[in-house]
Amino acid sequence: AWADSATEIARGVYHTHQTTTSKRPESPQYLELTAHEARTLLVTDGLPFSVQTGTRMLDLLLVGKGETRRSFRFGVVLDSTHPAQDALAYIAPTTSIAGAARPASGEVGRLFHLDAKNVIATHWESIYDETNPDRVAGFRVRLMETEGRAGRVELHAPRKMQSVRQVDLRGQTLVDIPAGDDRIDFDLAAFEWIELEAKY
Repeated sequence: AWADSATEIARGVYHTHQTTTSKRPESPQYLELTAHEARTLLVTDGLPFSVQTGTRMLDLLLVGKGETRRSFRFGVVLDSTHPAQDALAYIAPTTSIAGAARPASGEVGRLFHLDAKNVIATHWESIYDETNPDRVAGFRVRLMETEGRAGRVELHAPRKMQSVRQVDLRGQTLVDIPAGDDRIDFDLAAFEWIELEAKY
């Protein structure tokens, strides 16, 4: 329940942030309530169905037909700046491996790094050398812009790249992208979903 009847509701739709006026908003990812400058993100942990009662209440349906769980959890994030990132962090938190060797870089290290919080990776895949199937020759990644903000993005890889290309979902080249050492610079349109293929 909330105090202001002018509160706007948004929902996560395939990780993208979409405003809704539906009295039955569906989203297994999150719902966000915005009143004036205050934003409250409700992470629903996979429960997709809710019903708005009046102008100031929302009921989340816990046990629908076919639901076998009887224990539920919810996340609440105040003033979230990147709803998709916060929802994913709640659903699949960062894991640590006890006793793992320290990276060569010291106390911290990285595999891949995206500099834009409004962009998420929805798929990673290694590319193997055709002549030596045990050798990783590169990677494929699908990236999605989640907040409707177009812009320039940098993806950093753990190794230098020789070639990068944007491909369609059949693997056909759409455009070649210059590889800058261990960095790829590219543009993403609002809510765009692209696949990149990089070779080391």
